[in-house]
Amino acid sequence: MPTYRLLSGLGEKLTCFDADDDRGAVARGRELAADHPQPPALDSGQPVEPVVRGDFRVERRDGHRWSLVRAWVPFPDLPPQDC
Repeated sequence: MPTYRLLSGLGEKLTCFDADDDRGAVARGRELAADHPQPPALDSGQPVEPVVRGDFRVERRDGHRWSLVRAWVPFPDLPPQDC
């Protein structure tokens, strides 16, 4: 079973997990990402401090390196879509 990791858009490792395949890893990554802070709301068109980058990515371990599987920016008002 391959090992995957969820990272913030800034490259901060949030967690590692195992999944059967890439599709399952993306689904699990989206679940785990829901527990992490999203960018703050805008106040008069200006971001409220501190600004948090709200994108995520899932990477798969391939030997001694990590390969990108999927990156996304969650939109709280829209359900996630599968490609």
